[in-house]
Parts: sequence; structure tokens; C-alpha cells
Amino acid sequence: MSVLGDDIKCNHVEEETAAQLHVVWSPNQPSRAKLMILLNETEVALCYLEPVKCTPFSKLTKATIKSTPNQSYEINVSVLGVKSLGYWKVRYINEADVKNDTVCKFIMFARAKDLKCQSLSREEIHIYCFSKRIYPSAACILNYIDNKENYVSEEGRQLHSKDTFRNDTHLLTSTCTFVKPASIATTDKFTALVTMFPNISGSQADIMYGTSVSVLVTLSKPFIKFENCPEEVDLGAAINCLCIGEGIEPVNAMFRWYNTFTNVVITNTSRLTFVATQHSREFSCVVDDVLHKRNLSLTYVLHVNSK
Repeated sequence: MSVLGDDIKCNHVEEETAAQLHVVWSPNQPSRAKLMILLNETEVALCYLEPVKCTPFSKLTKATIKSTPNQSYEINVSVLGVKSLGYWKVRYINEADVKNDTVCKFIMFARAKDLKCQSLSREEIHIYCFSKRIYPSAACILNYIDNKENYVSEEGRQLHSKDTFRNDTHLLTSTCTFVKPASIATTDKFTALVTMFPNISGSQADIMYGTSVSVLVTLSKPFIKFENCPEEVDLGAAINCLCIGEGIEPVNAMFRWYNTFTNVVITNTSRLTFVATQHSREFSCVVDDVLHKRNLSLTYVLHVNSK
């Protein structure tokens, strides 16, 4: 921010680092002018021009002043041990023209600690991430490239998130969950990158403080396959064909075989057993997925050699 020709800036503060203030000061009465620097209403340093000097008021404070070619003065103040968000205040003393106190606010932040992600994906992309500590809140971005698309989630936002405070504002756990439909035929595999970062300004620029984790995503849609089901046999051969619902939990699967031509159900089990007659035959296996309320089907065609 700028006030009466003075440039006053402060950055957001990462935990365990110093809070910093930068002032370019153009005093209108150099012989008597002074600047008092306050941090959260506590005086931390006094800067003046005769002699050109800054005096810090504690061992945790550093303060310097130097002149610039355009007859102004550059002041830098840093303070260690800041434990929360706050503000700097610049107080003008003995200026010829009255200048109001100038305030520069900052936010304390912590990067994601011990970030872990896992893929819970099956038919859709489902990634869950957890951080033991981040502050003031978390934002996440999902980025991946598979054989169909290059995807980046909405800027600075996760589809589902939860922040939980523990004890005080610096013990904030956070989760982010991405759930996204996937367009696949049966299976797909790719590596996704999740970045969690402190949501300081509400923009994606905060990603510069992000922590990233790679996650292997394996997608698979349920399908039917046959086991021990020959396509061609001799007359009188015993058939013992097994219908398998891949990707469906056995407890949720209900099977039935029926004759494709007559539409008559032959058995309500996954196994079809019979003796090959002189005619080629066609059967369909249907698997009902009770949990997802859908069914899959696949046709089994048997050719019988009569000779």
C-alpha cells in the first residue's frame, strides 16, 4: 500500500519464519522525523535520521535503514516468534504534515505436513488425501493425464473438503476428496498429482506454498467373462461353463443362465452344466449387481460337431 508517497509492504508469514515489513519513507522534515514500528500494538523498533539509524527493542527484532538516491529511506524490519495472524503499524513522529498511522495486515500460514493420498477408485476417479497440519485452511488441486484427457480440477478448489481445528489455530488437520466420473471401457491406469496448499489469499497463486503427492489410479468397470466354456465340442461332450462377474463383489452378485432362443431360465447359479446335443446352442449369462442396481449380460455360443 502507498500513503503520502511512502511505500509500505508486508508479506504473509510462514510458520517458524520472521514477520517482515518493508517501508520506503519520504520524510517531509528529515531533521526531526521519526518512525515508530509496532507489531500487534507492541513497539518493536524506532527509526530516525539524525543519525540515520533504527533501534530494535528486543533480541527477536532486526531493523535497518539506508538512504536511497531519490532522497528517501528504505527501512526493513523483521521479528521472529510471531505465532498468529496480525498487523504492522507505522507511526509517524514529528512530521511537518500530519500523517495517519499506517497499517499493513498479514496472515500466518503453514504448509501441508505429512500429506498422504490414496486412490479409492473403481469405476470413477476417487482420491482421498489427508494432512496432519495446515493453516489457515486447505485448498487442493488434482492434475492428471490419461489416454483420454488432460485434467486439472477447478482452480484452488477440491470437490469435497474438511478442515478440523485441534486445540488451537495452528493444529489444523485437513482432508480433500476428489470424485469424478471416468470414461473407460473396462480398465485404465494412470498417475495423478494432488497438490494441497494453504488457502491464504483465495487464489491459485498460493500453490507456490503447496505440497504434492503422486497417486496411482487404477480404474475398472465390471464385466462378464467365461471360464472353461469351449466354443466348439463334439456331440455328447459334457459342458461345465462358469460365468464370472469381474469387479462385482460376490455378495452383491446374482446369476442366471437362460436359453437365448426360448428365453427360458436354465439355472440361477453361475455355473452352466449340460451335455452337448446334436444342435449348436446359444446361452446368455446375466449378472445382477444388487448394490448398484444394474445388470450385465454376455452370450455364450456353442458349436456342436455332429460327426
